[in-house]
Amino acid sequence: MNDCVNEYNNTIHTVTKFTPNHLMNGFKINIIKDTETIDNNLEETRKIAFKNSKNKKNHERNEKYYNKNKINISFKSGDFVYVDSGNSTNRNKLDGIRLGPFKIITRLSNVLYEIETPYRRLESNVYHISKLYPAHV
Repeated sequence: MNDCVNEYNNTIHTVTKFTPNHLMNGFKINIIKDTETIDNNLEETRKIAFKNSKNKKNHERNEKYYNKNKINISFKSGDFVYVDSGNSTNRNKLDGIRLGPFKIITRLSNVLYEIETPYRRLESNVYHISKLYPAHV
């Protein structure tokens, strides 16, 4: 696995145009000659990488990729939803991945909902929309 990490750290990033190893440690690796040198002007290189990462074209491309499979869902009071039952490392093997269906009490914001559940969580019964799935009751 360490070889994979080293390979990643020595691969030129498409946005910054530099390798992570170069930006973090100042190492320039010449793959053809299999040599390593230290960048004497690392601060300037980091400024160039930062400028490259602020490029609007890169942000638009990443936004398009991120939103490609995103489904915008909005719930209202009275709708029924399933709730994620937590991290898979905290569940037993045969536990369900979602709990419910539960009724939405109120919509607190565009992304927060108060859910009517038979148990009380330590913090509250407020859930982020990313943890909710529509129930077809």
